[in-house]
Amino acid sequence: MSDTLILYPIFPLLALTFYVLFRTFFMRVAAVKSGTVSAKHYRLYTEGEEPEACRANSRHLTNLLELPPLFYISCLLIYVTGINSVILTALAWLFVLSRFLHSYIHLGKNNIRHRYRVFAAGVFSLMLIWIISLVEIIRL
Repeated sequence: MSDTLILYPIFPLLALTFYVLFRTFFMRVAAVKSGTVSAKHYRLYTEGEEPEACRANSRHLTNLLELPPLFYISCLLIYVTGINSVILTALAWLFVLSRFLHSYIHLGKNNIRHRYRVFAAGVFSLMLIWIISLVEIIRL
């Protein structure tokens, strides 16, 4: 199996993160232009209240900057150490799929039960990536 295959799942997740980043920016600009929120609000987030859709999008962006860095590091570690396997690559793609589904749910109807289950599946797949990586590195 090619060691570089573990790097491929990184790029769709980066694309999703940049999409949500730009979406956040444009939603905030639209909210300020429409007068829904004051531009001053974004200095310290203390003046007024951000529209719910903007707040959910902002929170989701924060979420994409919390757990995924552990994923990026794991992929790079797997690549550098040459321990890639079908299982690790499949788990990496499962994590990315879980993040896309989580985004779809969170930025859509935001059903908490569905969102939690998808999030938990992603956390579990990432934990397995790290556990398997540790075992494989010890075996080197």
